Amino acid sequence: MNLENTTPAVGKNGETRRSFLRKAGVLGTAGIIGASGAPLILRKLEAAAAPAAPSAAPLRFACISDTHIGHGKAAQFTARALQVLATKAPLDRLFVVGDITNSATNAEYDKLLAIFRDPANFPANIPVRFITGNHDYHSRRDPLAYYLHRVGQPHNEYTQIKGFPFISVGMTGSRTPIVYNKETREFLRKHLADAAAKFPGKPIFVFAHIPAPATCYGSRHWHAANHLDGIFDKYPQAILFSGHSHAPLTNHTSIWQGTFTAVNDGRITNNDNISADIEEGVTDRDGKPTNKPGRYDEISDGVVVSVLSTGDVEIQRWDVRRDVEILPRWIVAAPHDGSRFAYRANSPKPATPEFDVALPPVVKKTSGGLTLTIPQAQPALSVLRYQVDVFHGKPHGGSSGFVLSELETPAANSAANLVAKPLASRGPFSFYYLSSDQPKTVEAVFKKLPAVAPLYATIRAIDHYGKQSKRAWIGAL
Repeated sequence: MNLENTTPAVGKNGETRRSFLRKAGVLGTAGIIGASGAPLILRKLEAAAAPAAPSAAPLRFACISDTHIGHGKAAQFTARALQVLATKAPLDRLFVVGDITNSATNAEYDKLLAIFRDPANFPANIPVRFITGNHDYHSRRDPLAYYLHRVGQPHNEYTQIKGFPFISVGMTGSRTPIVYNKETREFLRKHLADAAAKFPGKPIFVFAHIPAPATCYGSRHWHAANHLDGIFDKYPQAILFSGHSHAPLTNHTSIWQGTFTAVNDGRITNNDNISADIEEGVTDRDGKPTNKPGRYDEISDGVVVSVLSTGDVEIQRWDVRRDVEILPRWIVAAPHDGSRFAYRANSPKPATPEFDVALPPVVKKTSGGLTLTIPQAQPALSVLRYQVDVFHGKPHGGSSGFVLSELETPAANSAANLVAKPLASRGPFSFYYLSSDQPKTVEAVFKKLPAVAPLYATIRAIDHYGKQSKRAWIGAL
């Protein structure tokens, strides 16, 4: 990481907090990194003080978020992520998009900077841009002034790298309605307009910790910033990278396109939280709905972004815990006017995952209940969960074992003594976010079932878009 540890103390030479923040790009001004008075620890960024002529060199950068230094094994996970990303060089910059610390303490900033300064983790010649998130305001001191003092970077930044515009905005509080204040929103509007005018036909790369509402995975409810709603609507060339929700990058809906492009850039460290809108329909072993299927501390992911010679933007998703690329790569296609958006709500979706006819479920009877062991449908990473329903009646055709059926619903075959309402249901999670460590099978556990006979079960795979597999397992129990 390109660092210089010469950041002046806040208030030096009698400077007021307001003038210090204004110079740092928080309260207006041009907000270009390297502006007068902005103390920097990223020496290379000073050369990008104003938009310049496009460069013929390729552009490539990495983006991660939610390092949460100070929580659990965050230091270990962050060091591992940096070591993996270092192998993806050449990189023009690394963006760390918020929640860089867990509680914004002095010790956490010490650890953060030590990890990023260590050349064993990340090359010293690659600039790193830190952006504030809500956890970076969990401090009794003035958290923004302290961030500026310790990190030495502008709170908001507008710059260019190799002829492409970059805008990053930090949060201005940890709770609504002040997560992005008026000055920050005006900064964003002003520089989106400037970038659109000065860089016609180019994508505009934007970074903010909390995503715009109802866009990419994890951007619903409190996980989204309503303050950003509508700001990007005139800019189809904008690509917004955000984190905050801890939603996994392996989910296909982590990219969204509507009036612009929004990308969930994953998370490095989980602090016992995951977005409440993530695993809808998932149940625990007792059949109760849950959005916490577990094994969160095994997830670390981020993106590597390249502008190709065609003008397309290629987004690689990396499981940085395991150093495994998550496929397919996403392409934001040129021209960057929205005409070639491939990830709209109504865009064609990948084929639904399907079961292998040679790998039927296995039934294990228990006292008053049973356990179904289900081999994962393929491609397994495309499965969010399974829908397992137990009915009173006989399966279609009277088969004694499980067969694959294209029946749409049990009600469609009521003549075969199928009853539409299940006696019991389960929604076992696929654990797709474990990538190469995803289990080969899942279990649907029914500890107690009504003492009636006969019983049969149907099993469907549900993908990330909520679509069901075309064929379901159906069989007597």
